[in-house]
Amino acid sequence: MSCLFNSFDPYFKQPFGAVRAGQTVRLSLCIPEELGYVDPHLVLKKEGKFDVPVYYRMNFDGQTPRQNHFSVEVPLNDPGLYFYYFDLYTDFRRIVRGPDNCGVISWQDGESWQITVYEQDFETPESIKGKVFYQIFPDRFCEGVENKPMPFADRIYQADKHAEPFWQPNEVGGHLNEDYFGGDLKGIQQKLPYLHEMGWISSTSTPSLRPTPTTATTPPTT
Repeated sequence: MSCLFNSFDPYFKQPFGAVRAGQTVRLSLCIPEELGYVDPHLVLKKEGKFDVPVYYRMNFDGQTPRQNHFSVEVPLNDPGLYFYYFDLYTDFRRIVRGPDNCGVISWQDGESWQITVYEQDFETPESIKGKVFYQIFPDRFCEGVENKPMPFADRIYQADKHAEPFWQPNEVGGHLNEDYFGGDLKGIQQKLPYLHEMGWISSTSTPSLRPTPTTATTPPTT
C-alpha cells in the first residue's frame, strides 16, 4: 500500500515545518480504492488541559488511478503545540503516524503528528539565521575517559555505545530506562573539532552528567 500521509512531503502538508499564528495549514490524504468507502476527517487537538479534539471533514479532490485524494485547510490562530491524526469514519479505522512518519491504518489509538505554531510577531534574530545549534546530553554524547569507576550503583553501564537502550517495566505500567553510557566533559572537549566542522556556533547541555531514569507509558520507539 502506498503512503497515505507523510508530513515531510509537501504534497501532504503545506507549509513544511512550524507555522506562524494565523497561518493556514493544508493537509492531504491519498487513499487507495481498496480501502473502500471512507469519509476522512482531520482530528486536531491543541495541547492543553481543557482543550478537546476538533474534527474537520476533508474535501474530496478527485481521483488518480486506484487512488482517492482528500484535503482540508485549517487556520491555526493560537500559538502552541497541536497534535493530529485522521479518522476515516468507517469501520472504526483511523490513520496514525507510523515509525517512518508515513500514515498507517489502525483500529486503536496510535502516534499523532505534531504542528508547532509560534507567535505571530516572532522574528528570528538576524545574527542566528541559518546557524547551527547543538544540544548535548553528556551521558550519551562521548566517553572521553574510559574504564573509569562506575559512579552510579543504580545504573547499567553500556560498553557498546550503539546498543539499544535497556527498558524494563515499572510499577505504574510504564517503562524505565536506567542505562549509563559514560559520557563526560572530557568527551565533549574531544568532540569540539567535530562540532566546529558542522558549522556549530553555540551549544547547550542538559543540566547534569548524572542521567535521571526516563520513563515512558508505552514501549519505546526508535
